[in-house]
Amino acid sequence: MRRIVFFYLILLMPGSIFSQQFGGHPPSHKWKQINTDSARIIFPVGMDSQANRISSIIHYLATEKPLSLGNQLKKINVVLQSQTTIPNGYVQLGPFRSEFFMNPVLNNFEEGSISWGDQLAIHEYRHVHQFNNFNNGLSKLMKTLFGQEGFALAINASIPDWFYEGDAVYAETVLTKQGRGRLPLFMNAYPSIWQAGKKYSWMKLRNGSLKDYVPNHYNLGYLLVNYGREKYGADFWTKVTTDASAYKGLFYPFQTAIKKHAGIDYKTFREDAFESYKKIAIQTDITKEKYIFPVKRGFVNNYYFPYAAGSDSLLYLKTSYRQRPTFYIKDATGEHKLRVKDIAIDEQFSYRNGKIVYAAYETDARWRWRDYSVIKVLDVQTGQQKKITSKTKYFTPDISADGSKVAAVQVDVNGRSELHIIDANNGRVIKSIHAAEISLFTDPKFIDDHSVVTSVRLTDGQTALATAEIETGNTIRLTPPSFNVVGYPCVTNGVIYFTASFGGNDDVFALRLSDKKIFRVSNGPLGNYFANAGNGKITWSAYTAEGYQLKHIDEKDIVWNETAAAISEKLIDKFPVAPAGKLNDILLNVISKETFLSVNIKREQIF
Repeated sequence: MRRIVFFYLILLMPGSIFSQQFGGHPPSHKWKQINTDSARIIFPVGMDSQANRISSIIHYLATEKPLSLGNQLKKINVVLQSQTTIPNGYVQLGPFRSEFFMNPVLNNFEEGSISWGDQLAIHEYRHVHQFNNFNNGLSKLMKTLFGQEGFALAINASIPDWFYEGDAVYAETVLTKQGRGRLPLFMNAYPSIWQAGKKYSWMKLRNGSLKDYVPNHYNLGYLLVNYGREKYGADFWTKVTTDASAYKGLFYPFQTAIKKHAGIDYKTFREDAFESYKKIAIQTDITKEKYIFPVKRGFVNNYYFPYAAGSDSLLYLKTSYRQRPTFYIKDATGEHKLRVKDIAIDEQFSYRNGKIVYAAYETDARWRWRDYSVIKVLDVQTGQQKKITSKTKYFTPDISADGSKVAAVQVDVNGRSELHIIDANNGRVIKSIHAAEISLFTDPKFIDDHSVVTSVRLTDGQTALATAEIETGNTIRLTPPSFNVVGYPCVTNGVIYFTASFGGNDDVFALRLSDKKIFRVSNGPLGNYFANAGNGKITWSAYTAEGYQLKHIDEKDIVWNETAAAISEKLIDKFPVAPAGKLNDILLNVISKETFLSVNIKREQIF
């Protein structure tokens, strides 16, 4: 009897069992390495230029130590992963290593237009610099006694995660012409909750919520790190983290270090920082747009990519904290569910004349570090969906008016970006478009049967709107290149509506194809995205503390004020970036063109 009771008790105690993971890459996957005194870059054959560039950036950061937290240096292994479609990067202890997932983020507004490899090198090597220089006092003792796992425990207990990420975002901001600290989407996170009158506790801001929208530790960290440098000097965080990692003040060492070097307690430091930003963030909405749905306070709903689908119909993707991404159509009788969207990397989709097209995520059946982004077409009338490509890396597709062709961005395993025109029936590539000065195409939209408008990221990190001629493959810029990000174009009656960060905020603009003049459509306090024109209205998704909410404005109410060229070309910061001495854009002005020696290595030599 005792054994039976014990058996049933065990069944009521859930647990997880983990084993080692095999099968990351096939044996045919060949590797090379660049070995310097600061890093060992391990990369697939074919990624030589990206690996050399990353080696150059890391070598500069290691030797010159801009934004130094100390002088300690330990060499690190960095693996470049090219077979996955999910962009990411991390640095880890136990063992001390880093991995860069090299497929770029396709959302221009989320991570910016700087080369993805460059941004990963700056951001992730900042974490390497942090780990190297937190090797002090009690943390160093823990490393000596218990190895890297003990060291990780010590520094993560003494220094909060918001500092790690906020400091890295600050580095990518001051060391380049862009960085997330200059992107309105990133910087509007806290203004959105302030504008909504939400007063969250520090614990909620620190730990997040499963119910309300709470900005993450990247947003929180950047604001506090930037404020600390602005208010207390360039060496403030060096002194704070040196003391905290050494546990000078055994209990709450980070808070103790803040009080010592700022002269105020931790709570006052945070409150002062937020108040300084709130004074700058206050804005008013001066256009006549209206919400389509009542905004439910305290309930996060997101509406993405609205499309006019008839005289009184609107099609969109809807998500919430309670619901998977689902296609809906709204008409005079109400809201109707069409279909749950298959798993995808992002929310993007396009619609024309009864057809939805989007890129869906698929894993490889055998290899863990290989996955795909395939194109699927959904017929709204019949509900039938078909997959038109297999084992591909396609992103942000659009479908032509007659439904016969799809335009999509391809990123191959070597990082090369092309714009593909694809047969919508069988997935056959009709035309490939590439330009040497374009590092990445994003958000293509058909203008007609002969041309496509697309946002392009240039090799120097700037963006522009451009047209691509399908027959010739020629690309022509419509807007001057700048570090203001542009994207999400929509073409209607000779006008391209798009979102751009002109003037320090992500707003909807209109470009008239006949004369290339640009006009402002929205002027809201926060970001406005995914514009669509139809039925005499312009509709878009507005960024709020309750999620992305649908707004529209009658075309007759738009005041067509032309945007000056200077506004579109000059990058304006949402909040001032704390000065970093004589540091400037290291990517364009400092990084050497040196070519490092690369050699072939065997799989067993990687670690």
